[in-house]
Amino acid sequence: MDVSDILGPDGPVASRLPHYEERPQQVRMAESVAAALEAGRHLLVEAGTGVGKSFAYLVPLILRASDHAEKSVISTHTLALQDQLLGKDLPFLSGILPAEFSVVVAKGRANYLCLRRLRAAVADENALFEYKTDVDELTKISKWADDTVDGTIQSLSFTLRSEVWSRVSAEVGNCLGPHCPYHGKCHFQTARRRLANANVIIANHALTFSDLGLRREGASLLPEYATLVLDEAHEVESVAADHLGIRVTSGGLRHILGTLVNRSGQGLLKAAAARGDVYEAHERARSAAERLFAQVGYWADTDAPKNLRVRQPGIVDETLSDELARLARDIDRTAEDLDRLDLKTELSARAGQCAMAAQSVRAFLEQALEDQVYWVDRTQDGRRIDLRSAPIRVGEMLNELLWDEVRSVVLTSATLTIGRESSFSYLRGRLGLPDADEQVLGSPFDFPRQAKIYLPEKMPDPRSGEGFEEAVAAEVTRAVFRTDGRAFVLFTSYKMMDRVYDLVREEIEGRGYRLLRQGGGMPRTRLLKAFREDITSILFGTNSFWQGVDVPGDALSHVVITKLPFDVPDRPLIQARTEEIEKGGGNAFMEYSLPRAVLRLKQGFGRLIRSSEDTGAVTLLDPRVVTKRYGRMFLESLPECEIIRD
Repeated sequence: MDVSDILGPDGPVASRLPHYEERPQQVRMAESVAAALEAGRHLLVEAGTGVGKSFAYLVPLILRASDHAEKSVISTHTLALQDQLLGKDLPFLSGILPAEFSVVVAKGRANYLCLRRLRAAVADENALFEYKTDVDELTKISKWADDTVDGTIQSLSFTLRSEVWSRVSAEVGNCLGPHCPYHGKCHFQTARRRLANANVIIANHALTFSDLGLRREGASLLPEYATLVLDEAHEVESVAADHLGIRVTSGGLRHILGTLVNRSGQGLLKAAAARGDVYEAHERARSAAERLFAQVGYWADTDAPKNLRVRQPGIVDETLSDELARLARDIDRTAEDLDRLDLKTELSARAGQCAMAAQSVRAFLEQALEDQVYWVDRTQDGRRIDLRSAPIRVGEMLNELLWDEVRSVVLTSATLTIGRESSFSYLRGRLGLPDADEQVLGSPFDFPRQAKIYLPEKMPDPRSGEGFEEAVAAEVTRAVFRTDGRAFVLFTSYKMMDRVYDLVREEIEGRGYRLLRQGGGMPRTRLLKAFREDITSILFGTNSFWQGVDVPGDALSHVVITKLPFDVPDRPLIQARTEEIEKGGGNAFMEYSLPRAVLRLKQGFGRLIRSSEDTGAVTLLDPRVVTKRYGRMFLESLPECEIIRD
């Protein structure tokens, strides 16, 4: 059987799937994926909401993996999609496909318990832990370790401090491999063997691109694979940039040094009975870290531009990299003198972390990585400071690490193209992917019947500040009453969301509606659960609610988009990318800022219609879609439906 036989109206999917709806777009996508896999080609597929893109790539992927003994990786951006694949789509297909296949979820090492580290931590608990509660949590982990099936932190039935878990997890550089006395029982090694034997591996984008970054250093997290599917591919550039640069955090360094010696004088150095000069080296490194981040904070307060971009090397004088390198050497010498293999390995891992941190600090301050933008992130109270860098363009790195290395990559999402012509040119340019097949598949939903777009008249320009926010508050109130609640109200910033929330709360709740707000103390999953259960409720959300949220049915009949989702232009990475385009003679707004905003608006619009039975409206409060020449690009990129000026 080929993919069209399996997914067509007379195939096994139709016969076994309740409420089956024929989707010719799904069959066409599956045929294109199968052809790309056969030819060893890369493929870009925009599949509108309702196409059923997961089946469209899973079926050809599984058939080829089974026939050719090839390994494939499916990477998603959101946990919701990963849960759908693992809990629904793959179990269903395993019962109907004429092929045997195995599926494994790939997780990072830090998700797994290390039995050797657990036993060592228990043996040295008095030397390692500062608080009795930490020892109590360690006791709970020990009892759980006797019964756990997979040894992952996700299967814990209790909460614990991250500092405790970090003492017992299977961290990088702290593994004895086959020499470990627990090797045969190791949860992480068991997971690696499953990965090696699986046909299909499910991962998230963060793990996938972390793996690519490690491959530059000769290491890896994933086994070799022939095919990669990047679902939710509109996020690829952002995730790749996050994992192909530098990140040094004050909290991370504090944690590394704290495992050696904490505030009470306990830690690995005490367990190893280290000499006094090693303690002195540790104190010098700790003091140097405090000085560095204090100096960076002072630079941020006095000399830095508003966006904290670092435009030249050497913004502060530092001794931290040298002190960390010396400490790493001292720890290694201490480890060499130990008889206990577990403690020796633990110290060697810390030495490696110190050495790597030294390299990263030096690389950041010297701006050693070319074609990257450097900046400082910090919390409002200044307690956490991050030194960051990211590639201005990820395309060249992706060519080297991905496009030229993996036989076939399929990139798919409901939002990959721009404009009436549905062009992939923006995505191709940003990802450095000139040679790939293309396919655009519209949604099978009847948008002219199911959806309307409302554009209120006489809205002020968003740049008018509080005047715009007050007008938004008035329109939001009217809009949500029109549909008896059942609404998402999407914002581009927490500041504006909180301001509008304060303006409308009394009137909306006074009419008996429940008003939910992101960041109001309730986790995202509980917010969505409360929204679905209270059918007339209203949810205010920012970034994470523009995408990856699926609320079919009556609970969501109205999406109010308060403002076109342009990036804040002075964010360091955005600024550096626009500067590069302008320097090359291009138009940064048309080539970069506008396409990014269009794709994000398409994501927000996509929250509304999630099934063939859904109906509803999108109210767009930003007048620039009408008053600016570029506004038509937004409307032309949305599904065709009735537009009402009210």
